Order: sequence, then structure tokens, then C-alpha cells
Amino acid sequence: MDFVPLLMTAVLFQGEGPRAEVGKPVPDFSLEDLRGKKWSLSDHRADEKEGRAGKIVVINFWSCTCPITAEYEDRIGRIGKEYAEKGVVLVGIDSNFNEPKEEIVETTKGRGIEHPILLDLEGKVAGLLGARTTPHVFVVDAKGVLRYMGHVDNRKKPGSDGRIAYLQDALEALVRGEEVKITKTDPHGCAIKRPRRR
Repeated sequence: MDFVPLLMTAVLFQGEGPRAEVGKPVPDFSLEDLRGKKWSLSDHRADEKEGRAGKIVVINFWSCTCPITAEYEDRIGRIGKEYAEKGVVLVGIDSNFNEPKEEIVETTKGRGIEHPILLDLEGKVAGLLGARTTPHVFVVDAKGVLRYMGHVDNRKKPGSDGRIAYLQDALEALVRGEEVKITKTDPHGCAIKRPRRR
């Protein structure tokens, strides 16, 4: 599995349209989960007319073959469960065109993943958000505004001294109604494999 080099990343995403930016609304998107059920970002956005408070959404770009994804899987899952009662929704997205649905299904079952995994095998949502690696997390507030994008924390291994929990800190700030202090970090993981544009 290849780890994402910065120069390669620049080439992969050159020439595409505007992407989501921290502090700005994230364009709506819809994808199917592994059961064929449609999942839309806008379903979790606050709507005064409908009396909907909205929820914070954590989007984690995920891979069934990346060892870094596997390393962080339990940690991200625990964070999702911990904050679910605080109005947070966790969803994974697989944007690797070379990972068949059947393999993804088997992997999620084998690892006991409980949150939805969405299929983006053409890489459109990865391009929309500017996702580069697995994992690469994005935190969208209840109003649909991107508040954090980057890595889960600043350490590759759990329990390391001085670990800064970027994702958890961002969620904690949002549930308290505070500003997120660190809004963007460099992701670390395997490069997302997207089909080449013709």
C-alpha cells in the first residue's frame, strides 16, 4: 500500500473544481451505503423550517486495505460512540476505485464496524472535499459548515506522550458551542486511489 507523498497529491488533484474550505458550507452530497441505502449530508443539517436542530458530522475517508486505516479504526469508532449522544454522526467513505464492494462488505463485517461506510468509488466526494489519504477526517457542524479537516491526532500510535487529539478536540469545542482552535492539519495514511481522468 502506498503512503501519500505531497508531490503526488498535488498532481492527483490539479485541475479540479473548487473544494470544501474550513469556515465555509460544505456542498451537499449523497452516496449509497453498503446496503444500497442513500445517505445525504443535508439530512443532518439544521433546518429551522422543519424544526430540525441538526447534527455534527464526522466524515472519515476509509480503506479496507490500508494498514493506517486499520490502526485508527478502533480509535475513530470509540470517538464516534462517545459523541453520538452529544449530537455527532460518524460516517466512513471509501473512495478507492480498486476496492470492490464485496471486499469492503467482508472487511466491515470482520472488523465489526458499526457506523455506515459509503461508496464513492469514482472519487467524486473525495475530490469535492479534497480528501487525500485514508484516514482523512472532516468535521462538519450542525449548520453544514466545515470546521476541521486533517488527521485524527499528531501521533501514529495510541498512548504516545504529548498526543494532540485534533479530532476529539474539534468535537469537544463544537458540542460546547466554542470555536475550534486547530482547524486544519496534514493527513497521514495511504493515498486514495482514484480513477484517472481521461
